[in-house]
Amino acid sequence: MKKLITALSLLTLLCPAHPSRAAPASREVLLEELVISANKIRTPAEQNTTTVHVVSQEELEAARAHTLEEALGQAPGVYSTTPGGPAMLNRTHIRGAHNDYTQIRLNDFPLRDPTAISGNFSPFQSSLLLPSGSLERLEVLKNAQSTLYGSNAMGGVISLFPAKTWESGNQTDLSLSWGSFSTLEGSARLAWGDERNYLNFTPVYVKSDGFKDIWSEQKAFSLGAGRRLEGGGEMEVNLYHTDSRFANYDSPEIPFGSDSVYPQKAVTEPGNSTDNVFTLAGLTYSLSPMEGWDARLKAAYSRSDRTRKDNVDFPYPSSGITAYKGENWYAEWLNTLSSMEIFTLILGADYENQRMEQSNYDNYSLGGLGFTRASLQSESFFAKGLIRLLDGKLNFDLGGRYNLYDHFDGAFIHSLGAAYLFDCDLRLYANSGAGYRVPTAFEMYGINVWTNQKVGNPDLKPEESLSHEIGIEQKLLDKRLVLNAAYFYTDFKNKIGSVAWGTPYYNKDKIRSQGVELTAAFSPLEEITLNLAYVQSKSEEPGNSGWVKTMKHLPERRFSGSLTARPLKCLTLYLGGRWQDQAEITVFDNNIFSTTTLSENGFFTMDLAVTCDVNEHLGFFFKINNLLDKKYTLEYNEMPGANFSLGVRASF
Repeated sequence: MKKLITALSLLTLLCPAHPSRAAPASREVLLEELVISANKIRTPAEQNTTTVHVVSQEELEAARAHTLEEALGQAPGVYSTTPGGPAMLNRTHIRGAHNDYTQIRLNDFPLRDPTAISGNFSPFQSSLLLPSGSLERLEVLKNAQSTLYGSNAMGGVISLFPAKTWESGNQTDLSLSWGSFSTLEGSARLAWGDERNYLNFTPVYVKSDGFKDIWSEQKAFSLGAGRRLEGGGEMEVNLYHTDSRFANYDSPEIPFGSDSVYPQKAVTEPGNSTDNVFTLAGLTYSLSPMEGWDARLKAAYSRSDRTRKDNVDFPYPSSGITAYKGENWYAEWLNTLSSMEIFTLILGADYENQRMEQSNYDNYSLGGLGFTRASLQSESFFAKGLIRLLDGKLNFDLGGRYNLYDHFDGAFIHSLGAAYLFDCDLRLYANSGAGYRVPTAFEMYGINVWTNQKVGNPDLKPEESLSHEIGIEQKLLDKRLVLNAAYFYTDFKNKIGSVAWGTPYYNKDKIRSQGVELTAAFSPLEEITLNLAYVQSKSEEPGNSGWVKTMKHLPERRFSGSLTARPLKCLTLYLGGRWQDQAEITVFDNNIFSTTTLSENGFFTMDLAVTCDVNEHLGFFFKINNLLDKKYTLEYNEMPGANFSLGVRASF
């Protein structure tokens, strides 16, 4: 604690009593001007009929949030965790829904890995680095969003919007930090923009010895460029690339002859590692053919390569290698018709072609070479109507989507919502929407990485869901205090699962998930913002004597809060905390050669971030994760104690 106080004192002394960078707008102004893209078009937040949480660039900077988990740390209803530390696998659940039902998008392009079991971005979520200045904002759309966003959006959508530096002039930002576990991080932001062009390039490099020697090395960059054309319209290019290498590790288990759980440990043999490479290239062309008609065409290609190397000292050169290769072609045509003030019609179509290839050389004594190749193709047509009555106080929306897949029958899904804003700044809203997820190529044709036995099932049915939400929002004290309460309920049908890990997939009966979400945002002064959230959610499935709890590794109750203060114009303090209830974790027990379920205690942790700008060109930052040095486990993976990072940034 003395070291912490000394570090904070030094940072404070370095801060001059004059402004440096422009201070962010007050909470009141932000609430007034906030717009969201839940409808694929910019819409005033008060006219939306569903719950959306927005994380601004200022909030990301204050929290020093450079990973997906850090960025989502204070998002109500979102449970984003990386059990075991930064180099481990990240999973993101929205309101108790499975990680498989969370879709992640970058500038409205889907981030997918066709070789992943769920077909989403889960193998790369830990590699999704968000250096300073790379994002304009992050939005979390909750409940089923399949009407506009298609498969994998039954739980919700996380949309990342890159910064667009129109009319910004020349900007160069450099950042370098060092911290616990010999973690070195360096990033840059090179930006330029005028009235007709912009360019934003953000490379980042991170290397760490890692917690419990689970090391990692990550390289990534994002590139955005745009041009406003002579005859009207805009052309934009987005590139994102990440190249990561992680140490392999053994998951927590109960060893033979013991009744205690041994936590994760690194595989220390030379050459044992997991290499992940992902690249996305996207093109967007936007134009307005006539007044009241906006059109947009998007096209993207992404490629994923994952290689896991185990047992490299086996006597056969190819032993211990599993390689996954995936490709995804995506195109979308979107039209917005708004010739009438009270009605907006959104019409669109999208196309997607996914290909996966899996090669196994694992465990030569059990299976030898294993290989599979598969592809999935889809075409979908969607529409959504937005009705605005009584000067925007009464809002309705109705949407539908028709899906065509090469392996499944066509299917129609729908969504509807309503919201009313009273003169006293009280808003009532409700919505209902259907979702779906088609079986992935791996679920239909995949093979077990250890035995090379087929686990895919080509006869699987698509998963389906129906979500409902009702909520109330009240703004008080000249809109400086915002209170929100929502109840949500979802029925899932044809859930895809297996009897045990490594066994063939099949369609289960159904699952239901329900809960409440309570949030409060308060800005008593322009320099202070307080956010609080409480979420209770539970998932259940039919049992022999009624409904029984499933998804037991997710805590049923969670509380989070954050305080951001700017005591000086050059100094930003951020304090975040979270508490979660106990959970039940399944681990492998070598005594019975099967899994067993154990209880895991709940915990409370806090993080602190301090940013000090000496002047407009130079600044320092300091962050401590797990400020209270809490000893705890997450899914029986030991979590790091108090750990820090200290860095400097320069702007030109």
